[in-house]
Amino acid sequence: MPLQLTQPPTTILDDLRRDLKDRAEQRTFLLPAMRGAAPSSLAVSTWHALYSVDEDELSASASLRKAAAFAGWRGLIHGAGSRPIAMAVQSAPDGEGSARFTLSEGDEVNDFVSAIALAESALADEETGFDLTAVEIRSLYLTALWIQAAAPPDDRLMVYSAGYGLDELAPLAFLDPPTFLSSVRRMLALLPDEDYV
Repeated sequence: MPLQLTQPPTTILDDLRRDLKDRAEQRTFLLPAMRGAAPSSLAVSTWHALYSVDEDELSASASLRKAAAFAGWRGLIHGAGSRPIAMAVQSAPDGEGSARFTLSEGDEVNDFVSAIALAESALADEETGFDLTAVEIRSLYLTALWIQAAAPPDDRLMVYSAGYGLDELAPLAFLDPPTFLSSVRRMLALLPDEDYV
C-alpha cells in the first residue's frame, strides 16, 4: 500500500503560494533551479509533517512519539518537469502571522526522493497504510523518513541524511523506533560539547 500523505491546512498552502509569488516578483529566488520560474508553473507535492527531537527529550525511557515535537510542514516543489526541483520547509511566521518557508535543492531533495522510492517499494505488499512524516535530530544534522503506523511499535524510520555517523545509523534501511533512538543516543554521546546547537 502506498504511503499516505497528509495535506496541511489551507492557510499553509496559501502562505506558500504567496511566498513563491513574492520571491518571483522580487527576483529573490537564490536557488538556480528556481530562477526564472513563473509562480504559475510551480506545483507542490508530497506534503508531510516534519518533527524535531531535542536531545534533552531523549531519556532512556522516552519513546519517539513522546520525544518528537511538531516542527512544521515540508513539500516538494516541481517546475515544468516532473522531477522535484526544490523543497519548501515551513519556518517561523513573519511579523504578520503568515508562515514563511526556506527553500533547498540538490542532495537534500534528491536523497529525500530516493528514500521515498525505497520506502514505497519495501511497503508495497503491506495491507495496512502508513503515514509519511519526517523527523530531524538537529545536533546530528540528521533527517529520517518517519513512517508512522496505526500502532507506534510498528513505526519505521529510514535515515537518509546525517552530518555525523551516517554509517552507524544504517542509511536507507528501515529501523524500528527503539533501534533508531538507541543509535541516535549513542551518536549524541560521542559529540564534543561545542557541536551541540
